[in-house]
Amino acid sequence: MTNDCAAAAARIDAAQPAASVQLRDLVQRHAGQLEQLLGEQMQQTNPLYAQAFRSCADAYRGQGRGAVASWLYGVTLKLLRDAFAQGQAERFVLRLHQAFPSEFSRPLLILALGGGSYAACSIYLCKPAAAAASDISLPASSDNWVRQYLG
Repeated sequence: MTNDCAAAAARIDAAQPAASVQLRDLVQRHAGQLEQLLGEQMQQTNPLYAQAFRSCADAYRGQGRGAVASWLYGVTLKLLRDAFAQGQAERFVLRLHQAFPSEFSRPLLILALGGGSYAACSIYLCKPAAAAASDISLPASSDNWVRQYLG
């Protein structure tokens, strides 16, 4: 069984409407900037992880754009979830939201808050980045946070 969504996407036409762009395409488009942000976040929270992250990033880059983008997506979710669990998410979330367009950062934040498995979250790589909020389920306790930061 194959997962076409996990495969590397074809180059995105610059004229393609934002509503039809899949999340995986946005991750690929912003992979370099996302890698830098994640490396900086890890350097602040655990320098040893940052060193390992850079080595892994080099290995994934050698496997192609699709592989590195999928991996960065998973690392982003993990770091966001860790930051939320430790009560230290605000700065990281603000940096993510400021560094990237909302059609990229918003689904990542919603999925991190949602608590779904990483396998379930990987399905959203195949959804349009502008998918309806109802397509991404959230626990009731996160409603206030979502309104405050993603309004």
